[in-house]
Amino acid sequence: MKTLLCGDFDHEERTLWLERLSNACPGVTWLDETQARQAPGQVRAAVVARPPRGSLQGYPRLGLIQSLWAGVDALLADPTVPTEVPLARMVDPAMNDAMAETALWAALSLQRRFFDYAAQQRQGLWRPLPQVRADAWHVLVLGLGQMGLTAAR
Repeated sequence: MKTLLCGDFDHEERTLWLERLSNACPGVTWLDETQARQAPGQVRAAVVARPPRGSLQGYPRLGLIQSLWAGVDALLADPTVPTEVPLARMVDPAMNDAMAETALWAALSLQRRFFDYAAQQRQGLWRPLPQVRADAWHVLVLGLGQMGLTAAR
């Protein structure tokens, strides 16, 4: 099966993805955009990360678009992405946990006024600031997808 690897990769990142994908999928022939455009009818799938607008057009046998990202907003906003082709996104429990940890860090940093203390530190100051109890601090999670649900829990 011929699969397009398409996206905003630097050379090193593209090489790493190709190596790992080739090892994980030995029966797949991986194509870059130039190779895929030479035989568009043979491309059956596209694995993408921030693909340039219009880069998924013109593949008549394209049967799957797999995003290497959890979010696919940019793909959904691109009117050139073929709407009849199934679109799959990455779901990675480790990434969900990392995002939840980042959300927790951000909430605690605001609640405990860490940014204010860091600003004081840069100025050589120490002024105790009023604290708000954690149970009086409200946090809103926008979206309960994979990452949002993990953060909310």
